[in-house]
Amino acid sequence: MTSDSPTSRLQRILYLFGGSAVAYWSGTPEPRVPNLINPLCYPLFNTTSRLLFTEGRLVFFNYAIDAMTSSYAKPFKSVTEQVALMRARGMVIVDDKWAEDLLQKVGYYRLSGYSYPFRKFDESAPADPPKRLSEFESGTNLTTVADIYEFDRQLRIRLFDAIEMFEIAFRFKVGHLLGKIGAFAHRDPTNFDADFTKPRSSAMNAPDGTTVSFTESHYEEWLRDLNKQENRSQEAFVAHFRSKYGEELPVWAATEVMSFGTVIRLYDGLTQRDRRTIAAQFDVLDHVPDGDIATFSSWLNHIRYIRNTCAHHSRLWNRNFDVIIAESPAIEELAHLRADELRRHLYGTLSILGFLLARTHPKSDWRLHTALFIKSWAGRIDQPLSVMGFPSHWDRERLWQLSYSRDEERANRLELLASVDTVGTSEARDLLSSLPTKDRRSRLGYYRRKHAIFALSPTETLHFPRFQFDAETGDAKSIVLEANRRLYVGNRDVNEDEAFPWIALTWWLTKQAELEDRSPLELLEAGKLSEEHLDLSLPFSSE
Repeated sequence: MTSDSPTSRLQRILYLFGGSAVAYWSGTPEPRVPNLINPLCYPLFNTTSRLLFTEGRLVFFNYAIDAMTSSYAKPFKSVTEQVALMRARGMVIVDDKWAEDLLQKVGYYRLSGYSYPFRKFDESAPADPPKRLSEFESGTNLTTVADIYEFDRQLRIRLFDAIEMFEIAFRFKVGHLLGKIGAFAHRDPTNFDADFTKPRSSAMNAPDGTTVSFTESHYEEWLRDLNKQENRSQEAFVAHFRSKYGEELPVWAATEVMSFGTVIRLYDGLTQRDRRTIAAQFDVLDHVPDGDIATFSSWLNHIRYIRNTCAHHSRLWNRNFDVIIAESPAIEELAHLRADELRRHLYGTLSILGFLLARTHPKSDWRLHTALFIKSWAGRIDQPLSVMGFPSHWDRERLWQLSYSRDEERANRLELLASVDTVGTSEARDLLSSLPTKDRRSRLGYYRRKHAIFALSPTETLHFPRFQFDAETGDAKSIVLEANRRLYVGNRDVNEDEAFPWIALTWWLTKQAELEDRSPLELLEAGKLSEEHLDLSLPFSSE
């Protein structure tokens, strides 16, 4: 087909949707594209045009792709020749057959990452950082390099184990928080931060010099990726759900088919209040204290980076990580991670994972076994742990002690908080919609002073249980006001306003024999909670 043929002048339209590319010749009936999100359309006139896609995203657009050139000219070497080359460079190799077997299992170039620190420095040409020669330091033994490789391999397995435990718990927290709003809350942009859903203009250059413009928010981009991941999922529960209910998965199921990166992007798109809530559930707090969004997001990105490193079987030992861990000065047991060296090396990774697992899996022996593993191999490979960022006396830090655990009272309160749907102060005022806007603040304050409505504050942020409000009447539920007042009167001996909300929430959630083994909240939600029930469970006046 020549460039001046009639066919070459036909217009083709490229539709990008759901990560797929479909080309249509002009003149055909208008294609029906279901669930089309921000189609990017561009007419192609030249048949020599080329399109490259990565993960379904257009990343390169040109008429031709030139072959790249390289100055690399070293000849291919057999495994036997590679063993001979290492010996010629000063590596001590006692058993050639064992060495060849090692290279056939591991590969010369993968192993070179572990032997590199044993190469001599070039003292004839000082540089910063110092340059290394091809020759090895005297006495460098291949068995030592092999031991370091094996240590690193087992370390990756241990890290992946910890990441798996945290990741599954994190997926649950995100899905559970959104699930309390609604089964498909993740598909409603009003549940997310305005910056995440804000349309953004983008542009790309076409081969004829024109510019293609399109608009897409971070949320729309995220939703496109989610649709792709749901569509290609082979999980049995996905097939069952679709056959019974339809295509789109509820959020608690969707978080199970999302990639870890997609779940992290979902978290990053939540409202600031929701992100703080989840960070606080893992005890990642700032000085306020409140959930530390910046620190937790940094940890998530670092864990994702380490996860990918482990999944690709890449080296952890003696490596500077590209994604550094943010400082967390408000977390006492991690305050020693102030130096960059600690936060960009493996020690920082192990520390934050140990901290998180103490929250998600308090009975796990991962921290103890990992510390013992590190110390036992440190002696075997005869390499300083400082190359992995370990500080002196690291094992004396509180985090690595057998007795270390999270604050149980805080943990119990966070668990209670997670069991009910809550709103912030601003939304609580809005729920008093029967009142003029100017009067809502004072009414909410009055209810709180009288202990007729309570707000929980595991951190600085106030959380009002939503069940206290009646959306239809635009006021607090009268039976709730009475119950909370009775609860306060009956617990005056506690004499701590800070403790009362937690006592109250515990009462609302606890099944009681007087209520036929149902909780007050269950009766309230069924529309059956009455004064008679309060007389049975709270036999004292609200005055």
